[in-house]
Amino acid sequence: MSNLKIVNKWKIWFAIPAVIMIAGIIMLFVPGMNVGIEFTGGTIMTVTLGELADGANYNASVAKITDIIEKNGGEVSYFQKSSAEETSKSAIDFRFRVKGDSTDIVNQIKNDVAAEFGGDAADTSFITSETIGESASRDLLKNAILGAAIAIALIMIYVIIRFEFWSGVTAVLALIHDVFIMIALTVIFQIQVNSSFVAAVITIIAYSINNTIVIFDRIRERIKPIDDKSRIDYAEVADEAINNTLTRTLFTSATTLITVIFLAILGVPSMREFTLPIIFGLVAGTYSSIFLSTPAWALINKAISDRKGNYNRVKGKTKFKKQR
Repeated sequence: MSNLKIVNKWKIWFAIPAVIMIAGIIMLFVPGMNVGIEFTGGTIMTVTLGELADGANYNASVAKITDIIEKNGGEVSYFQKSSAEETSKSAIDFRFRVKGDSTDIVNQIKNDVAAEFGGDAADTSFITSETIGESASRDLLKNAILGAAIAIALIMIYVIIRFEFWSGVTAVLALIHDVFIMIALTVIFQIQVNSSFVAAVITIIAYSINNTIVIFDRIRERIKPIDDKSRIDYAEVADEAINNTLTRTLFTSATTLITVIFLAILGVPSMREFTLPIIFGLVAGTYSSIFLSTPAWALINKAISDRKGNYNRVKGKTKFKKQR
């Protein structure tokens, strides 16, 4: 069993995610979050070009297609290299918005692109598109936020019932930290935020609480026999619980992480939009269970205990003076 002193160095552990979040906030404004059309509304068009989407041809193809979109009144917000799932040939994804009747404009854009690269405006078989309206995107975003909020609230209620109030509070704060770190790293690495990202967030909320619960369960076993809670050294109890469960926590997270990493490496681009945030969330969840939620629990309970002790001492002195 290791003998790490985690709680005493809480300032360092709290500072590391704070730096990541600050970097994410900066990147949120420059260059901004790569939000998918599911949440913004618009059209995503995939043009399968094979060799024309590779190497030196990529920039030239992007410039031509962007020019066609803009000439038809569209505004390109994002583009990236991808691969057509049906053929695995190199392709380029464009996300853009248009005014007016989007269906006619998108069809015109596809015809112009087909004429430019295929020579036949009627043959748009190598171009696929999907358009989502603003109202649908707003409903999806609202439901995603509502789902995440309900999941966090239910987890907090469960932890409070099983353990105690401050365990629930610190566990939920750790979950919120995990989500914020996922968002920050997603912004930093410019990964698209879409329905896959929402699924990744919900998955991490459900998964990362496991390590925290195991540590809190060990804490409960340690302090339950103690009648006089004022004699508890909360930092020592927290460090002991972390050290007792450290091997289990690291092995559990590592086995899951290895599997997800292979999916990210071997999977198609659309799968990476789910697996990469999952990787961020797994690392953040493991970190928060060990270095954030448990030290926060110890610090809060120590502060409450010290405050009660000071209150009792002052109260005792007051009674003594009255008796004299």
